[in-house]
Amino acid sequence: MTDRPPVAAGPPSADDPTAAHRQVLARRPVLAVLLGVAVVAAGLVWLLWPTPAGPVVLTAGSDRHSVRLTVDQPRVGAAGAWLVEISDPAGQPVSAPAVRVDPVMPRMGHAIAPLTATAQGPGRYRVDAAALPMAGEWEITVAISGADGPDQVVFPLLVSG
Repeated sequence: MTDRPPVAAGPPSADDPTAAHRQVLARRPVLAVLLGVAVVAAGLVWLLWPTPAGPVVLTAGSDRHSVRLTVDQPRVGAAGAWLVEISDPAGQPVSAPAVRVDPVMPRMGHAIAPLTATAQGPGRYRVDAAALPMAGEWEITVAISGADGPDQVVFPLLVSG
């Protein structure tokens, strides 16, 4: 047998870098699990967040037109029917040869194909089954073609999951 001094038992010293490294490595699985739980919880909150109980009604205008846009369900997927009502500055309904709705998500660089609205009556147009593929802030442009030239009115629309 060789004579060796006894090894002192106790906590690792602050000067021992390998002990500190072992402590960090021991905490990694716990931190990974906590981060995963937080991400899942945030996703569930986003998906289950309540949306308005009825349709969203937005109003905007230009120099020539006042436009009211009604969205049945501002949620990801089929948002139901959209109703577009167009009037002149005096409040009289405007019948346009063509009305188009262009949904764009500028912050994410997304856009869906323009949707053609069908006339429902004087100044009233409808888009059926407009589907928005992503939650977030969308810009909905109502493009009006008329005898006095084209016009556009832009609406902000917040879509939930």
